[in-house]
Amino acid sequence: MLGILFLYSLLYGLLSAEDYALLMGSLLVFVVLSLIMMLTRQVNWYRGKAEEE
Repeated sequence: MLGILFLYSLLYGLLSAEDYALLMGSLLVFVVLSLIMMLTRQVNWYRGKAEEE
């Protein structure tokens, strides 16, 4: 519930700041992509291929 409230307030702030919407949206995408990359850096993406050979 808290995550949805945070996301809603973030999107509301993004839409209400018309002059900085592109900058804020780009920063948001950068942060989300960085978090995904940090969370998945230990995943061995080729594990399934090595077992087949």
